[in-house]
Amino acid sequence: MHDENRKPGRVVRAARELTDRDLEAIACYADLADSLCDIFDEELAKLEEGQVDALPDIFERKQKIVQAMEIKMPILEGLIDREAEPIDQLKIKLSAMAKKASDVSVRIERIAAATSAVMREINKVQEKHSLSGMYSPDGRKRGAASGPSKRIDESF
Repeated sequence: MHDENRKPGRVVRAARELTDRDLEAIACYADLADSLCDIFDEELAKLEEGQVDALPDIFERKQKIVQAMEIKMPILEGLIDREAEPIDQLKIKLSAMAKKASDVSVRIERIAAATSAVMREINKVQEKHSLSGMYSPDGRKRGAASGPSKRIDESF
C-alpha cells in the first residue's frame, strides 16, 4: 500500500474508521493531557513566585491525572500509530505536555542546585567558625604563630 501522505519510517495500520469508543478514549486522554498542562503551568508559576510550599498539593494532583492516563493508555496504544485527525491533535497535545514537564523539571533542578550551593557555603562558614575549624577557641586563627617566628640558622 503506497500512501503519499505517509511519513518515512512510520508504520501505519490498515485504515479502519475510528469507533465512538476510540474517539471517546482519545478525547478523554486529550482532556487529561490538557489538565496536566494546566497543572504544569500552575507549578511553574508557583516556582517563579517562590511558593514551594504549594508543590506537595500540586504533586498529588499530578499523580492522580497520571494514574488516570495510565489506565487509558492500553486503549490508546492500539490507536496512536494510526493516521487520523483526532490522533494527530492528541500527539500535538502530548508534545506540549512533554515540553511543559521538561520546563518544570529544569526549574526544579535549578532550584535544587542553587539550594545545594547555598548549603555548601553555609557549611563552609560554619566549619571555619567552629571549634574544629579555622579559628581556635580563643579566637586566633589556627596555624598562625602565637609569637614571633623563630627561625633556625642553618648556615654553618
